Amino acid sequence: MAVIDDLTWIQGIKKSFEFGRKNYMSLLGIIFLFAIVDLILSSLALMLASLMTNLFIVSNIALMVVNALFIPLFIFTISFLYLQWKDEKLQNNKGEKRFHYKLG
Repeated sequence: MAVIDDLTWIQGIKKSFEFGRKNYMSLLGIIFLFAIVDLILSSLALMLASLMTNLFIVSNIALMVVNALFIPLFIFTISFLYLQWKDEKLQNNKGEKRFHYKLG
């Protein structure tokens, strides 16, 4: 978030905590979904590599290839959703009155 919004590191950490607190269940669902898919893909790659050869290095390379393709997809998805949620927040803020008072 600090990179996307051009913030200092401490501002980025604060904004990340705020974003995580507001979108906790959505983020948890996305992380859980990606974890399940990664578990399935990694298991399939390991099983296929084990069926082809008994070499440990081949199994490790298969897992590295799966993770090299899948982890960037996870990062891009989270970044895309962050930008989408940020735009929705800006659209909602534009609809509010200019002067408003908070109670409490």
